Amino acid sequence: SYGSRCVLFTRFRGGCARSEFNQSG
Repeated sequence: SYGSRCVLFTRFRGGCARSEFNQSG
């Protein structure tokens, strides 16, 4: 469930793809 983490880190990293937990997208 990367979607959940994506939303959480979207505001911090500025993007799901740029998140350390989800680099693939």
